[in-house]
Amino acid sequence: MTGDMGGIIAPDKIVDKDAQVHGYEGINKMTYALSVDPPEGNGSPVSLDMLQRFLKERRVVYGLDEEALQLLADGLYNKPLEIARGTPVCNGVDGSIKELFPREIKPTFKEREDGTINFKEMNLVVNVEEGQTLCEITLPTEGKEGRNVYGSPIKPRRGLAPVVPAGENTKVIEEGRKLVAAKTGSLVFQKGKFRVEPVLKVDNVDNSTGNLRFNGDVVVKGFVQEGFEIHSTGNVRIEGSVEGASIYADGSILLVNGINGMGRGILQAGKEVTSKYIENCSIRAGGDVKAETIINSTVETDGNIEISGKRGRIAGGKLTVFGSINSRRVGSRSAVQTVIVLGSTPSMMREKMDLENRLKELNDKYEEMRKSLDYLERLDKAKQITTPERKKALNQMRLQAPVLKMKRAKLMEQKAELEERLQGVAHCMLVSQKVYPPTKIMIGNASMVIQDITENCRIYRNSQGEISVGKA
Repeated sequence: MTGDMGGIIAPDKIVDKDAQVHGYEGINKMTYALSVDPPEGNGSPVSLDMLQRFLKERRVVYGLDEEALQLLADGLYNKPLEIARGTPVCNGVDGSIKELFPREIKPTFKEREDGTINFKEMNLVVNVEEGQTLCEITLPTEGKEGRNVYGSPIKPRRGLAPVVPAGENTKVIEEGRKLVAAKTGSLVFQKGKFRVEPVLKVDNVDNSTGNLRFNGDVVVKGFVQEGFEIHSTGNVRIEGSVEGASIYADGSILLVNGINGMGRGILQAGKEVTSKYIENCSIRAGGDVKAETIINSTVETDGNIEISGKRGRIAGGKLTVFGSINSRRVGSRSAVQTVIVLGSTPSMMREKMDLENRLKELNDKYEEMRKSLDYLERLDKAKQITTPERKKALNQMRLQAPVLKMKRAKLMEQKAELEERLQGVAHCMLVSQKVYPPTKIMIGNASMVIQDITENCRIYRNSQGEISVGKA
């Protein structure tokens, strides 16, 4: 270049200028870039030391890209270049809940084998067992700290904890990772929470509820409509009327107002059955049966039958009782036969038959094995077993024979115990103020048909094995 000096053109004076470094801070201090202006005249070129001093003065110390710095130091001018990058913060992840049961229960009808729909099986009760998982919980994470180009830490946001829908009779376990049922019962979602009801309470059992199947006690405040069923692993209490329905309970059954089975009703309890009246019904109880009247019903119980109240009577049907019967009246003036069986139950007789069949099968198997074993033992003693197969068979029989013998002995012991129970009928008796003919009474292998009205009596089997009628 030239300048004007009194009409004489002279060259501009060249000023020596070192290379100039410029810095550019990125968004949120997460990046940093440099650009270098070239030197002028005899100015000093850029150097790595110059760049490092520049960064040190500005306290850029983290995430340096040594290769990028070297490119600039090697003479890359007039071009901005990122030479540092921070580590982004990693915020925590919010926790979450995976619910394993629906919040709203909708009817799901059951299909019969013939393809038709059973509209009484609505499956409106969700049964859960104690300890069963209701929700799987994913815990929030803490996140990971970040750092900017100046080396300053960036704190992460911690994930938010989920709201666990824990209601009554539920609990959180495994360090907050599971919500489980604290009791066995019915699972209900209400007001944003799951809760377990150990007792199922309903107003009535009808088309609005369908059949009930519940792991726990059931209380029906009203009636049970004809044709409907209740299945409970606990006790069942029904405060209203029951007509033509079937009630199954592992525990006891209490019917405050009684049942008219209408020829199809069933009461089956693992323990006691108590009902104000029982008519036209089939009953199977593991414990005592208690009522004011039993009319035209089939009753089987491993306990006793207690008929109380001023009207107390048994009329018609068949009652099979392992223990005794106490009733104000038995039979009726209309001469409808009532059959009383004491000292055994159909289930006991079925058990006896099953034991006998199993014992026969085991005896046959044992005798067959014993014969084969004796034969092979003789061959072995005479050193006539030459094949590995026969030697293996002999060893297997030697092991199996004692096991079969032990099983046979165990079954024989069970059979003897059952027969002893069936023979122990001395405790069995019918006690009544009035027994009408033609009531039939069977105790053990003895039987009797009442021919005349018998009052204030105690009917039992005497030491000679015959049925006797004595005074109550």
